[in-house]
This record gives sequence, C-alpha cells and structure tokens, in this order.
Amino acid sequence: MEKDLKYFRQILDKVIVQAIWTGIIALGGAITTFLIARKFQFSGLEITLMIFICVGIVAFLSYVIYRKSNRRLPLYNPVECDFRMIKEERVHRWKNETDYVHKRRYTLMSLRNGLTEYADKFQWTGTEYVLSGGNENYTIEKDMCTKNVFNLYHFKFTTPLKKNDVIEVEAIWDAKGPAKPFFSTTIEEPTDLLEMVVQLYPESGIKEVICEVESYKGAKLPYDIKKVKLNSDGEYRWQVRNPRLLHHYEINWQINNNKK
Repeated sequence: MEKDLKYFRQILDKVIVQAIWTGIIALGGAITTFLIARKFQFSGLEITLMIFICVGIVAFLSYVIYRKSNRRLPLYNPVECDFRMIKEERVHRWKNETDYVHKRRYTLMSLRNGLTEYADKFQWTGTEYVLSGGNENYTIEKDMCTKNVFNLYHFKFTTPLKKNDVIEVEAIWDAKGPAKPFFSTTIEEPTDLLEMVVQLYPESGIKEVICEVESYKGAKLPYDIKKVKLNSDGEYRWQVRNPRLLHHYEINWQINNNKK
C-alpha cells in the first residue's frame, strides 16, 4: 500500500496537468461543436454524439502529445514474447565463505505453437560454477558463445509446445566464490509473480538486505528501494506480483568484515 501511494504521488502532478490541459481543450472543442451543430440544426442526440467524439479525439491527441513531449516519462516499444511467465523464482544461497547454490525455477506458458526452447542468460562474479538440471520434459544446454558479460543457456523441450501449454523448468548452479554480494533479474516477459529468495549463512554476520527496483542494472536512481531484516535462518523472501516489464529487480547486501 505504501509503495502504491509513493508511486501515485510521483505521477499526481502529471495527472493534474494532463487533466487540466485535456479539460480546457475538450471544453473548447465541445462548445465549438455545439455552436456548429445548432447552426445546422442537428438533433439533440446528434449534438451529444458529436461532443463525445470531439472530446475523445482531443483527449487522445493531447495524451499522445504529452507522452512525446515529457522527457521524464520513458517510452518503450512493445515487446514480442514467446512466453508468459506465470512464476519466476530465484533462490540464491550463500552456504559458507566459498560455496554458493543459485536456483532458477520458471513456470512458463507458451504463447504460440511449436516452441522448442526457452533461452536465458547468467553472469557469475565468482570463480567457477557447474550448471545442472533437466528431466523427462526438458534438458539444459549451455552455449559456447556469450552475450556481453553473460553466459547463455537454453531449456530444450522434449516435445514442442502448443499454444497455452504450461511447462515448469529449473536450473541449478553449484558455484565457487568469492562473489559480488547481490543477485538480480530483469523482467523480459509479462510475468504474474516474481519471487526472489536470499539465504545467507548465519556466520556471515549479515542481518539485513536491500531490495531495489531499477530501470536497468546499476541505475543511479532506483525507482524503489527498501531495507529488510533477515529471519533467524538468514533468509528473506521477496514476492512481487505483476512486476513491471523491462524493469530490474535486485537483492544486495553489505559484506560484514567484522562478523562475529
């Protein structure tokens, strides 16, 4: 609720300006339409319809002009997606000073027929890792090539999916550190539920983590940031329903060099 109020306050001034601008222009158009309609003796119903059409056209055009002229509002092109992400779960476990386990579980719905794979990418800031996963429904293949700083991998489906088919897949990384104190994801398909789970071994001395929503990885100004406490087992579970498309979600923490 607090997050929604914060977001509403951020856009309230824009909404007010847009409403005033649209109201003034629409009122002028409605009066002009009314005068023209009276001059040509249109019926009351025809006058009402003309006013509604005029107001609608003016409101739409003013919104388009506002969106294009306001440089603070990001403008994205529509994203073509093969899948709808029903649930994305990322679990990052720091077991001890050198060992980590990272898991990704996806529940995917196919948006078209004949899909044979789901591709993703991974970046590890530690020294090495072993990727595993798969069952009778899918296998995992790691690409030899990379994309920028990312390693690419694919979930290969045993049977091509039909439209609206649902499949669950999981990838597991057994990794070695030391690694940078964060993990994150960027929402690249329409997603119903994002769940990020951090598990830090108690001896690390870390008591809290930071959850951030950003326009991109490493943005100077996060859209939203909060500091949360770990439970007695060193765990925190962050659930986000309907995360924003093309936004970046990250959990990070500070290494305590004076841990007790």
